[in-house]
Amino acid sequence: MIRFLVDENFNNHIIRGVKLRNSKIDILRVQDVGLSGEDDPIVLEFAMKENLILLTHDVETIPRFAYERIIAGKEMPAIFIIKQDILISQVIENILLIFECCNEDELKNNILKIEFISQQPNITTLCLRFNNNFEIPSKFINSFGTVIKGSNCG
Repeated sequence: MIRFLVDENFNNHIIRGVKLRNSKIDILRVQDVGLSGEDDPIVLEFAMKENLILLTHDVETIPRFAYERIIAGKEMPAIFIIKQDILISQVIENILLIFECCNEDELKNNILKIEFISQQPNITTLCLRFNNNFEIPSKFINSFGTVIKGSNCG
């Protein structure tokens, strides 16, 4: 079962909304596990050891340290970088979708950036940027009208 770790500055409204919608989802905050104020490499190592998917708004340092782990030949937890300008309700829906449709093994060693989500009647378009070797699980794709990958985003 997928478990999440949220970065220190992650929006708590999102966490509360996810837990209200599905109380079975295990979401730990960095602050709850004694990592408040710790450097990103320590947070990434903890997430890897505990088999947690990291949710963050950090577009600068977390990806840099994650790529350093990959270059060093270390495994890395899946990381979802969620832009802060996406509606909270949409972020909640996507976290619930990740929980339902994916498993940690198929996501491991990938950095996925949720760039934007647009909704029109009966069509939801999700824009995901990720490192090249990632294949989006079909169950995840089937939940959207369109999934735009990589350089086609934005």
